[in-house]
Amino acid sequence: MYKLSISLGVLLPGVFAALGALCVSGAEPPVPHPHFPKELTCHVSKDLTVVVRYQTVTFDAAGAEKMAVGKAWHLAGAEFESSGDLVIGGRDVKAGKYALSARKADGGKWELVLHEGPRFSTKIGDDAHVLATTFTPGVERFEHLNIDVQPAGDKEHTWLFLDVRFDALKAQALIEVPETGDKKDPAEKDPAKKDPAKKEEGK
Repeated sequence: MYKLSISLGVLLPGVFAALGALCVSGAEPPVPHPHFPKELTCHVSKDLTVVVRYQTVTFDAAGAEKMAVGKAWHLAGAEFESSGDLVIGGRDVKAGKYALSARKADGGKWELVLHEGPRFSTKIGDDAHVLATTFTPGVERFEHLNIDVQPAGDKEHTWLFLDVRFDALKAQALIEVPETGDKKDPAEKDPAKKDPAKKEEGK
Protein backbone atom coordinates (compact mmCIF):
# COMPACT_ATOMS: atom_id res chain seq x y z
CA MET A 1 0.00 0.00 0.00
CA TYR A 2 1.36 3.43 -0.94
CA LYS A 3 1.27 6.29 1.60
CA LEU A 4 0.77 9.87 0.46
CA SER A 5 1.72 12.91 2.52
CA ILE A 6 -0.07 15.35 0.20
CA SER A 7 -3.33 16.84 1.44
CA LEU A 8 -6.49 15.90 -0.45
CA GLY A 9 -7.22 19.55 -1.07
CA VAL A 10 -4.09 19.76 -3.19
CA LEU A 11 -4.28 16.27 -4.71
CA LEU A 12 -7.88 15.95 -5.84
CA PRO A 13 -7.99 18.85 -8.32
CA GLY A 14 -4.96 17.43 -10.09
CA VAL A 15 -6.45 13.93 -10.17
CA PHE A 16 -9.74 15.17 -11.61
CA ALA A 17 -7.89 17.20 -14.21
CA ALA A 18 -5.85 14.18 -15.27
CA LEU A 19 -8.94 11.98 -15.48
CA GLY A 20 -10.72 14.62 -17.50
CA ALA A 21 -7.81 14.79 -19.93
CA LEU A 22 -7.91 11.00 -20.37
CA CYS A 23 -11.65 11.07 -21.03
CA VAL A 24 -11.37 13.89 -23.54
CA SER A 25 -8.41 12.44 -25.44
CA GLY A 26 -9.63 8.84 -25.28
CA ALA A 27 -6.17 7.77 -24.08
CA GLU A 28 -5.73 4.68 -21.99
CA PRO A 29 -4.09 4.93 -18.54
CA PRO A 30 -0.37 4.09 -18.60
CA VAL A 31 0.50 0.41 -18.19
CA PRO A 32 2.29 0.02 -14.83
CA HIS A 33 4.62 -2.75 -16.04
CA PRO A 34 4.48 -3.21 -19.81
CA HIS A 35 4.86 -6.92 -20.52
CA PHE A 36 3.15 -7.57 -23.83
CA PRO A 37 3.55 -9.90 -26.81
CA LYS A 38 5.65 -8.54 -29.64
CA GLU A 39 5.99 -9.73 -33.23
CA LEU A 40 8.56 -8.65 -35.80
CA THR A 41 7.99 -9.51 -39.48
CA CYS A 42 10.90 -9.04 -41.90
CA HIS A 43 10.20 -9.33 -45.62
CA VAL A 44 13.81 -10.00 -46.51
CA SER A 45 12.98 -10.66 -50.16
CA LYS A 46 10.01 -11.65 -52.28
CA ASP A 47 10.78 -15.29 -51.47
CA LEU A 48 11.89 -14.99 -47.85
CA THR A 49 10.04 -13.80 -44.75
CA VAL A 50 11.41 -14.05 -41.22
CA VAL A 51 9.18 -13.64 -38.17
CA VAL A 52 10.23 -13.33 -34.51
CA ARG A 53 7.76 -13.50 -31.60
CA TYR A 54 8.41 -12.97 -27.88
CA GLN A 55 7.26 -11.14 -24.74
CA THR A 56 8.75 -7.89 -23.45
CA VAL A 57 9.85 -9.16 -20.03
CA THR A 58 12.65 -7.97 -17.77
CA PHE A 59 15.80 -10.02 -17.20
CA ASP A 60 16.07 -11.84 -13.86
CA ALA A 61 19.76 -11.23 -13.22
CA ALA A 62 19.68 -12.79 -9.76
CA GLY A 63 17.99 -15.93 -11.06
CA ALA A 64 20.40 -16.14 -13.99
CA GLU A 65 23.34 -15.89 -11.62
CA LYS A 66 22.11 -19.01 -9.79
CA MET A 67 21.36 -20.89 -13.02
CA ALA A 68 23.73 -23.77 -13.76
CA VAL A 69 25.85 -23.78 -16.91
CA GLY A 70 23.99 -25.64 -19.65
CA LYS A 71 20.55 -24.55 -18.47
CA ALA A 72 18.47 -22.36 -20.77
CA TRP A 73 16.18 -19.34 -20.59
CA HIS A 74 13.24 -19.49 -23.00
CA LEU A 75 13.52 -15.76 -23.77
CA ALA A 76 9.89 -15.18 -22.81
CA GLY A 77 8.55 -17.80 -25.19
CA ALA A 78 10.58 -16.55 -28.14
CA GLU A 79 9.84 -18.13 -31.50
CA PHE A 80 11.78 -17.84 -34.76
CA GLU A 81 10.05 -18.61 -38.06
CA SER A 82 11.42 -18.55 -41.60
CA SER A 83 9.71 -19.24 -44.92
CA GLY A 84 13.00 -20.42 -46.42
CA ASP A 85 16.15 -22.33 -45.51
CA LEU A 86 18.85 -20.30 -43.76
CA VAL A 87 22.30 -20.68 -42.28
CA ILE A 88 22.20 -19.20 -38.78
CA GLY A 89 25.23 -19.12 -36.56
CA GLY A 90 26.92 -21.57 -38.90
CA ARG A 91 24.10 -24.12 -38.68
CA ASP A 92 21.79 -25.20 -41.52
CA VAL A 93 18.27 -24.29 -40.44
CA LYS A 94 15.37 -25.56 -42.55
CA ALA A 95 12.28 -23.44 -43.15
CA GLY A 96 9.79 -23.65 -40.30
CA LYS A 97 9.11 -22.58 -36.71
CA TYR A 98 11.59 -23.00 -33.87
CA ALA A 99 11.71 -22.12 -30.20
CA LEU A 100 14.52 -19.63 -29.52
CA SER A 101 16.36 -19.91 -26.21
CA ALA A 102 19.51 -18.55 -24.59
CA ARG A 103 21.67 -21.18 -22.92
CA LYS A 104 24.12 -20.31 -20.19
CA ALA A 105 27.73 -21.08 -21.09
CA ASP A 106 31.02 -20.95 -19.21
CA GLY A 107 32.39 -17.64 -18.04
CA GLY A 108 29.01 -15.97 -17.68
CA LYS A 109 28.39 -16.06 -21.42
CA TRP A 110 25.15 -16.98 -23.22
CA GLU A 111 24.65 -18.79 -26.52
CA LEU A 112 21.55 -18.74 -28.72
CA VAL A 113 19.80 -22.02 -29.53
CA LEU A 114 17.02 -22.86 -32.01
CA HIS A 115 15.20 -26.06 -31.16
CA GLU A 116 12.03 -28.04 -31.66
CA GLY A 117 9.26 -27.82 -29.10
CA PRO A 118 6.56 -25.43 -27.94
CA ARG A 119 7.23 -21.85 -26.94
CA PHE A 120 8.44 -21.41 -23.34
CA SER A 121 10.13 -24.81 -23.59
CA THR A 122 13.72 -25.12 -22.40
CA LYS A 123 14.10 -28.82 -23.20
CA ILE A 124 16.90 -28.75 -25.73
CA GLY A 125 17.46 -32.04 -27.52
CA ASP A 126 20.53 -33.37 -29.31
CA ASP A 127 19.09 -32.18 -32.64
CA ALA A 128 18.98 -28.54 -31.53
CA HIS A 129 20.80 -25.88 -33.51
CA VAL A 130 23.40 -24.39 -31.15
CA LEU A 131 24.30 -21.16 -32.89
CA ALA A 132 27.76 -19.63 -33.06
CA THR A 133 27.03 -16.61 -30.88
CA THR A 134 28.92 -13.37 -30.41
CA PHE A 135 28.29 -12.43 -26.78
CA THR A 136 28.98 -8.87 -25.66
CA PRO A 137 28.49 -7.71 -22.04
CA GLY A 138 28.46 -4.11 -20.92
CA VAL A 139 26.45 -2.69 -23.80
CA GLU A 140 23.61 -0.14 -23.58
CA ARG A 141 21.09 -1.44 -21.08
CA PHE A 142 17.70 -2.67 -22.27
CA GLU A 143 15.21 -2.75 -19.40
CA HIS A 144 13.00 -5.18 -21.34
CA LEU A 145 13.99 -8.08 -23.56
CA ASN A 146 14.44 -7.04 -27.18
CA ILE A 147 14.87 -9.42 -30.13
CA ASP A 148 15.54 -8.05 -33.58
CA VAL A 149 16.79 -8.97 -37.05
CA GLN A 150 19.36 -6.39 -38.11
CA PRO A 151 20.74 -5.92 -41.66
CA ALA A 152 24.40 -5.13 -42.28
CA GLY A 153 26.70 -4.60 -45.26
CA ASP A 154 25.65 -2.84 -48.45
CA LYS A 155 23.50 -3.46 -51.55
CA GLU A 156 26.14 -5.70 -53.10
CA HIS A 157 26.90 -7.75 -50.01
CA THR A 158 24.11 -7.83 -47.44
CA TRP A 159 23.78 -10.11 -44.47
CA LEU A 160 21.61 -10.26 -41.35
CA PHE A 161 22.08 -10.67 -37.63
CA LEU A 162 19.75 -12.24 -35.08
CA ASP A 163 20.15 -9.69 -32.28
CA VAL A 164 19.04 -10.45 -28.70
CA ARG A 165 19.37 -7.81 -25.94
CA PHE A 166 18.61 -8.28 -22.27
CA ASP A 167 19.83 -5.99 -19.49
CA ALA A 168 23.35 -4.84 -20.51
CA LEU A 169 24.02 -8.01 -22.49
CA LYS A 170 23.94 -8.69 -26.24
CA ALA A 171 23.90 -12.07 -27.99
CA GLN A 172 24.17 -12.03 -31.77
CA ALA A 173 24.23 -14.73 -34.47
CA LEU A 174 24.91 -14.28 -38.18
CA ILE A 175 22.05 -15.11 -40.57
CA GLU A 176 23.06 -16.13 -44.09
CA VAL A 177 20.68 -16.73 -46.99
CA PRO A 178 21.89 -19.66 -49.15
CA GLU A 179 22.21 -18.78 -52.81
CA THR A 180 19.74 -20.35 -55.21
CA GLY A 181 20.62 -21.60 -58.67
CA ASP A 182 19.50 -18.28 -60.21
CA LYS A 183 21.85 -16.32 -57.95
CA LYS A 184 24.99 -18.30 -58.68
CA ASP A 185 27.97 -16.79 -60.42
CA PRO A 186 27.31 -16.89 -64.21
CA ALA A 187 30.70 -18.55 -64.62
CA GLU A 188 29.47 -21.53 -62.59
CA LYS A 189 26.50 -22.04 -64.95
CA ASP A 190 28.51 -21.44 -68.15
CA PRO A 191 32.07 -22.82 -68.02
CA ALA A 192 32.92 -20.87 -71.18
CA LYS A 193 32.55 -17.62 -69.26
CA LYS A 194 34.91 -18.92 -66.60
CA ASP A 195 37.50 -20.22 -69.11
CA PRO A 196 37.53 -18.46 -72.53
CA ALA A 197 39.63 -21.32 -73.96
CA LYS A 198 36.64 -23.66 -73.66
CA LYS A 199 34.55 -21.22 -75.66
CA GLU A 200 37.12 -21.36 -78.47
CA GLU A 201 37.06 -25.18 -78.35
CA GLY A 202 33.31 -25.20 -78.91
CA LYS A 203 33.59 -23.27 -82.18
